[in-house]
Amino acid sequence: MIKMDWNNQTISIAAQKQPLSSVLQRLERQEGITVSVVDFEEKEVTLNLENQPLDAALSQLLGPDKRYLLDVGERELAVKGLTTSKEGKKGTPAAGLQPKYAVSDTSLVRAKLQPERNAKMKVEDIRLTESDGERGTKKPAGQLAIRPDLEVVKTEKQRIAPVQEEKKYTRLRFRMDGDVIKVEKAMVLPGELTVPPMELADYVYTVEMNGKIIELGSFQDPLEMHSHYPEPDKEHELLVAPTGYFVISLPGQLVSPDRLKSLTLEFFRVEGSVAIPTLNISQFERLRNNLRSVSRNILEREDFPIEDLTRE
Repeated sequence: MIKMDWNNQTISIAAQKQPLSSVLQRLERQEGITVSVVDFEEKEVTLNLENQPLDAALSQLLGPDKRYLLDVGERELAVKGLTTSKEGKKGTPAAGLQPKYAVSDTSLVRAKLQPERNAKMKVEDIRLTESDGERGTKKPAGQLAIRPDLEVVKTEKQRIAPVQEEKKYTRLRFRMDGDVIKVEKAMVLPGELTVPPMELADYVYTVEMNGKIIELGSFQDPLEMHSHYPEPDKEHELLVAPTGYFVISLPGQLVSPDRLKSLTLEFFRVEGSVAIPTLNISQFERLRNNLRSVSRNILEREDFPIEDLTRE
């Protein structure tokens, strides 16, 4: 059970031995809160929180030292500690402004949440460099030291280790109206994409390059909504929303606009019952008879913004 109280800025989460990725997917699907974890690691989660501040709840869910990007769509999120002007000090908004920010669908709050005694949110800029991602640091390529007391008989070119390439991946955000699927934007995010084992859900997507499937995934129906009751033993009501949102992630070599446009992206609706343990490319042929194509070549047809969140 996940329930966000936007009026009081608190959240309730109940999870019993569930994968962290599954909890984050439910958080996005039910409440429209997208949490992009830097250097994601899958783990089993058991949690029972009631009416906790969002930052405190995420700190317990992910771990106090985990960095992440937070997208709440068009909702308003009260964040203390942000500077509202270049001259203003941290936690002191400029005159006439309130420390409350409308987080638009095209902007993300870059936040590193740290636990405090009063459970308030503390926000720091996260700047990722070309080295190991430590905030505000850059590690130049190392040079070989030469002792002056050694007699050099034969000289050779010194090989200097190249700067480690920054890890990043692409996340695509889609909107679904009935069977109509449109891409809204692409986001380039820092970190290495980690894909946990996937279970077959309501929809399957394939990503093809040069006629070959290079990525495949599955997600639950974003239009399907559940009305939960406080008692878990009681029944719940199934609702269908007119509009829903979902995201898929692609590896780092596909972050450029030209490469994204060259991909063939296809969505399928799963029909009937299919029994497979986990979803992967080798299992895709077994699903052919149970898939109905919904949309194809979305990336090629539409123009969409690409927001690079790895730049300072």
